[in-house]
Amino acid sequence: MEKVRDHDEFYLKEDRKNNPKEYFKFIYNISRKYVDSLESCNILDVGCATGDFLYFLNSVFKNSKFTGIDVMDKLLDKAKDEVEDVEFINADIYTGRNLPDDKYDVIYMSGVHSIFDEYEPWIDNLMNFKKDTGRIYIFGIFNPEEIDVLIRSRKSSDSGPWQVGWNIFSKKTIANYINKKGNQCKFYSFNIDIDIDKKEDDPLRSWTFKIENEQREVINGLQILHKFYLLEII
Repeated sequence: MEKVRDHDEFYLKEDRKNNPKEYFKFIYNISRKYVDSLESCNILDVGCATGDFLYFLNSVFKNSKFTGIDVMDKLLDKAKDEVEDVEFINADIYTGRNLPDDKYDVIYMSGVHSIFDEYEPWIDNLMNFKKDTGRIYIFGIFNPEEIDVLIRSRKSSDSGPWQVGWNIFSKKTIANYINKKGNQCKFYSFNIDIDIDKKEDDPLRSWTFKIENEQREVINGLQILHKFYLLEII
């Protein structure tokens, strides 16, 4: 089965640099205590897209050096034009292609791990980047149940390759592997408190709906509920 991941080109059409996403703030609030404890901080953002998250981090973390990596030149070109004082590199966290040689105090990766069918390669590569006392923060969907799920999707009118990007590995699977590698980890649950409208022209984008007590759930056109967590690896 031929697989692609070109849906991320939607980042070229949006700009969250002056209107940061809610999960940007969530990740910052969890990680800032550690970052603020350092005199200087070497920070890496994996899957940086057009640099919106790095732009936000640059505004809140001082005395820090920033690097962003992504596999799409179109996204990196926009990031280089719009985000100052950041090094951008075309590199692949899964295959290890062209990864930088540096070690990092803090590594962020948001919405990337669900692209991959195996979790070991990207975890191993992230571990190799981390300083001995460093932290890794991975944001995205994880399954609170003890089940791993691989997803493929395409529009009913499309006969081309299948899109990837919504795999759901269980918290237990990921935690067991991290512990096996000699590291500790913790999951922080993220619950969004704003409404996100459905985008009729792009049913793969997520939107919210309300359930009991005005709590919001997140779903997309795959009809999969998104259970978001921030995974901290120590």
